[in-house]
Amino acid sequence: MKTNNILKSNFAKWIWHYWTPLLIVQVVAFAAAVVFTNPYFINYQYKSSATVYPYNLTEFSKESATEQMLQFLNSVDIKNDIIRKFNLIKHYGIDTTGKYYYSKLLNEYDNNVTISGTEFEAVQITVYDRSNDTAYLMVKGIINALNKKILAIQKEKSVESMLIFKEALEIKKRELDSMYAISKQLSVQYGLVDYKNESREVVRAYYQMLASSKAGKPMDDITMQMKNLEEKGEEFDALNEHIKNSVDEYDKILISYNETLRDINKQITFTNIVAAPYPADRWSYPVRWLMIFGACLSAFVFSLVIIMLLEKPHE
Repeated sequence: MKTNNILKSNFAKWIWHYWTPLLIVQVVAFAAAVVFTNPYFINYQYKSSATVYPYNLTEFSKESATEQMLQFLNSVDIKNDIIRKFNLIKHYGIDTTGKYYYSKLLNEYDNNVTISGTEFEAVQITVYDRSNDTAYLMVKGIINALNKKILAIQKEKSVESMLIFKEALEIKKRELDSMYAISKQLSVQYGLVDYKNESREVVRAYYQMLASSKAGKPMDDITMQMKNLEEKGEEFDALNEHIKNSVDEYDKILISYNETLRDINKQITFTNIVAAPYPADRWSYPVRWLMIFGACLSAFVFSLVIIMLLEKPHE
């Protein structure tokens, strides 16, 4: 049968004419596909995933908490942490003697680990691996590495703040100690305790003595007290007011210092897990039936082409 006649004739009849070789090819293709799509020949991939929302994260600049989390998850630090923890160099079979082995390692990691944002401002972490347990544990490991990384950064910043507050406390304490010493000296040397109340009492006593025409040592003492108040009273009062303000400032710094200490010692997480990972009970990739179907279809089309080419010389 000529090719041009084939095209003009009933295609179904033409197929039926060659049903025997076509069927044989299909059987062979099906059997080969079943055998060679077996897990012994193909590394089947199990999938594990988790969906998390950011928590306890402070937004920086125009970057949202979700975007910030994505930046952390895609950082080389977290990738290296997972690579070390799961010994992915050995697990992925990377030859470390190769020139670009680290680039190959990261490329393999990126092929098997997917980090993406969702439409609801969450983050989805997906891991594919030939071991369902490894895929599951890697998802958990990534979440733990994220929490550890963010906590370490926040603690580092808290330590910096703590050192600043600690220095400020030491400066303020030296300042207070100096003012307390001067205040004590004025109090002992000039008998000053409470400038405002003392002023009223001394003036009242002085005028009472004048009115009663008293003289002698009591009058000399009152006169000396008035002189001390006139010369050092305002200085003493201003110094005590400054001490009071400095104590208030010291207390505020101390509160901030204690807050940074709590931040340094805190143990918190930065993720809310809304969809927890779990070990898959069957593989996700490849889809075996689709591969078998594709192999059979390809074999069928290839058979038709071969038959047509074999008939062409008889035209």
